[in-house]
Amino acid sequence: GIDVVLDQGFATEADRARIRLLARQAGHQLYSYFVDADQQVRRQRVMHRNVEKGETYAFDVTGPMFDVMDSRFERPTQLELKECVRV
Repeated sequence: GIDVVLDQGFATEADRARIRLLARQAGHQLYSYFVDADQQVRRQRVMHRNVEKGETYAFDVTGPMFDVMDSRFERPTQLELKECVRV
């Protein structure tokens, strides 16, 4: 009976399709948000999070770690974007 936020990145189209399918099969309504920011802004935010170590901080993400994950990310397709809230 409460809202849940999954902030897992879901880097690939296949990752996102799988989570949509699982949510729908379980009878849940799913809202996808796509935060569209250029690479420099994303890197700065990650490095700031390393320093800030806020409430949800788990570990430092190094520059090389960021690069690997960033290179793996597949931008949402036009079809996916029709179902997304774009930020």
